[in-house]
Amino acid sequence: MWELLNKIKTALETIDDLNTVNIGAERGIGAKDTPAARIVTEYSEPSKQNKYFDQGVIQIILLLDLKNDLPSVYEESISLELQIREALKGIVLFNRIEYDQDAVSLMKASILRFTFSGIRNTVEECNL
Repeated sequence: MWELLNKIKTALETIDDLNTVNIGAERGIGAKDTPAARIVTEYSEPSKQNKYFDQGVIQIILLLDLKNDLPSVYEESISLELQIREALKGIVLFNRIEYDQDAVSLMKASILRFTFSGIRNTVEECNL
């Protein structure tokens, strides 16, 4: 799992329009950090087809400062969402976007959800 998170982080760091990219959503994110992408594991579970593999969902939380008028913020958000989806092709599979999350004050937040599968578990992790 850690390797997957780092692979996602490396891919997102190629997007010039993102100011910061980190694994995990820390407190204290401010305007100086935005546009920001935070990589968070929503869940991971054993695959129904093969217990030696995990499947699950990764969230990319996209944060934008509400410094401009809303139409320009939405335009920036849509542009970044497309760039994120493109950067993660072949790593994880796009699932959906949830808009206008109110979890962070004074910022526009979107959550992009991606599914993954095929992370190899060790025999110890499978309790064999």
